[in-house]
Amino acid sequence: MNCYIAILLFLTLVFSVTAQNAKFSCEPESTSQAPMFISSYYQRSTKYRCTFKNVSPSDDLKRIISATSGLPSDESILTILFVNSSLSELPDKIFSSYQSVRKLDASNLVLGDISTTAFSSTKFWDSIDLSRNSLKTLKARTFAGLNVKILDLSQNYIETIEENAFVGADVEKMLLSYNQIKSVKFLNSFNTFNIIEFNNNQFEAIDKIEVKKDGWGNKRTIFGEPDYPKLFFQNNKIKKFDCSSTVRITSITLDSNPNLTGFSLNQCFVDEIDVSNCPNLKTASLNENLKAFVAKNVELIDIDLSAAKSLTSLTLTNSSLPPT
Repeated sequence: MNCYIAILLFLTLVFSVTAQNAKFSCEPESTSQAPMFISSYYQRSTKYRCTFKNVSPSDDLKRIISATSGLPSDESILTILFVNSSLSELPDKIFSSYQSVRKLDASNLVLGDISTTAFSSTKFWDSIDLSRNSLKTLKARTFAGLNVKILDLSQNYIETIEENAFVGADVEKMLLSYNQIKSVKFLNSFNTFNIIEFNNNQFEAIDKIEVKKDGWGNKRTIFGEPDYPKLFFQNNKIKKFDCSSTVRITSITLDSNPNLTGFSLNQCFVDEIDVSNCPNLKTASLNENLKAFVAKNVELIDIDLSAAKSLTSLTLTNSSLPPT
């Protein structure tokens, strides 16, 4: 009995120390000093970066974050950063009180789950860093309606991205490298995106990129020109790439896919494709929409350049083509 009581006291002590170790500090994003006569206004308008330290799965994250209510305003927090923490999940509506938050660094934790409402009330972000965690599945609507410049999900264990995970989302750049992804079907749910990196995943074949009728892609314009998507599939296990998308794509990079033996663009609207450093690549089917073709360090035995009527740039460094 005494042993049992001792164990309970030990566990209580451990929990108390853990809870007490969780703490936060907030400091102004800018270190510039305001004149004395406007110090009151400056205090109200200053944006803060709040760092949460030593947060563990047993801590009440909502309670810890709510402790920042001592700041001049809930609208004061611009950046949230987790350090030396071991959070396993982002719970429901965790950022609901902080409409001004634009940057989140929740990298290098042990996140295995993100609530489908974690980001539901805070839509506009400059950056969200969820890299180097333990995520395996991105559930439907996890990032629904999100508007973010950079979303980093690299170096997780992501195998499954449900088709509506990004429904209605606008993402300028998403990093998905170093995961276990095999399918791009979820691309259909985006409203717009610009750059997605799928480097170092588990893709074996891309037979087609399924898209909705009106397509996807970033509808922003740069100097009057539409900014179309760029897709990166470097260092995968792709054996076959058969593009049949009718959506305009700026570039597709297949560099360093050692199993790639051939690719066909069919009627794809791709401006540039890079198949460099694919030692087993033998056949290539281009089309009249292609403007730039990069194939460094390959030995093609079957390629017809006559179909590439729009081709303006051809890079074949250390490569060979079949005799004409």
